[in-house]
Amino acid sequence: MINTYKENTSSFSQRKLVVANDDPILLWFNYIFAISSLLLMVLPILQGYLFGTYYRFFMILTMGGWLITAFLLSMDFLNRTKGLFVAVLCIPLMYLIFSLLGIGNIRGMFINIAVPYYAFIVFYFYYVTNRKKALSIIGACLLAGFIITIISTLIAMIENPYLTREIESVAIKIENYKKNIGTVNHVYAASIIGVLIACFLQGNAFKKTTHKVIAIILMIFCFWLGLTGSSGITLIATIVACIYLFLQKQKVYVRVFSILIIGIALLFLMEGVAVLLMNISEMIDNKYLAQKVYDIAITVKEGNAAGSFADRVVRWSADFQIGIYTFLIGAGPIYQGEAVGFWNTAYHVNDHSQLFGDFARYGIVFTVLIVVLFFKFQQKIDVIAKEEKLNCKFGAVWLMISIMYICQPIFLNYVIPVLMFFVIPSSLFLVKSLQDK
Repeated sequence: MINTYKENTSSFSQRKLVVANDDPILLWFNYIFAISSLLLMVLPILQGYLFGTYYRFFMILTMGGWLITAFLLSMDFLNRTKGLFVAVLCIPLMYLIFSLLGIGNIRGMFINIAVPYYAFIVFYFYYVTNRKKALSIIGACLLAGFIITIISTLIAMIENPYLTREIESVAIKIENYKKNIGTVNHVYAASIIGVLIACFLQGNAFKKTTHKVIAIILMIFCFWLGLTGSSGITLIATIVACIYLFLQKQKVYVRVFSILIIGIALLFLMEGVAVLLMNISEMIDNKYLAQKVYDIAITVKEGNAAGSFADRVVRWSADFQIGIYTFLIGAGPIYQGEAVGFWNTAYHVNDHSQLFGDFARYGIVFTVLIVVLFFKFQQKIDVIAKEEKLNCKFGAVWLMISIMYICQPIFLNYVIPVLMFFVIPSSLFLVKSLQDK
């Protein structure tokens, strides 16, 4: 195996490694480990049949196998990384330190909250070592896994529209997994993928008619599940993202002016909007969505949060106040109920928002780090799009993820992080490879 590299002084924000040659057997083992480990995180059927010890064993085996083969392929990978990679890596390392020190009750949640960042490490490795083919191949496999899960979940929900919301026991959850029926996180993912496809279509990234037709069909399936999956947050985020789709390619001042006009119009038409939403809620068959829309209507009409929306706002406020009362330092790594953190005082983090929950735990410094990380990662996607000559903007995707990050604890599972950190950036290389065929 030849492992020689030369420095490429392209427009990347950090130096890249250009691969001179790879051992094909080692490379394919690396691909298999990457695909297997990431699919284990997002495919319900694998989690269902490997539930418990077997699942952990295969996760360790495939992740460990990928790490070993990755370093054999590119020994000096870590020496060449900086910036965004270091910022992301600091987060699981912070979790590890708190876990080893026994602060709070993070140990029971360490795997859930730290492992999702593995998806970013996998993406960044292939990106920095300029293995575009790997990104397109692995991205295609993961996207196929998501689409299959979206379709199987949608089929199951035709019989029971509340399947992702009303789970009576762990046994039923496992049975659903074995049928490849996703969770509410897959409902979130469906709408995000739908908006992602819409961004590619908007940028005319699919050159062949067959590719466009397939993309439109997949987008319909994604939105179908997202809008009927009994999730009010997904409904709101999807509507907002689709509206922003029409603005994201405009100049900044046009976007700002348009948003201001829409905001002012809504303020003057609040009474009418409230009545419209109430009428819409009466026409919706799904009881969860109908209640969410009705709660929003009452909130708009009365000016105060109402119903389940009010309950959510109260929990957000409680987590925010923890961060404030702990002098913006945070209470500590407290998960799953009440625990003692940094202050020798018991706190309870509600976890109805990733943003407010982590602000309560880790304070303002961590919150700023996350905001910067999101901003830098979005910039990286724009850089990749420009390098691959894709005339696409993805602001609607990031707006949607941001809304969900504020409104739900989306990083306490594997699904959304894998989608965000690997599938979205790798999809650019996948679409480019389709153009070249």
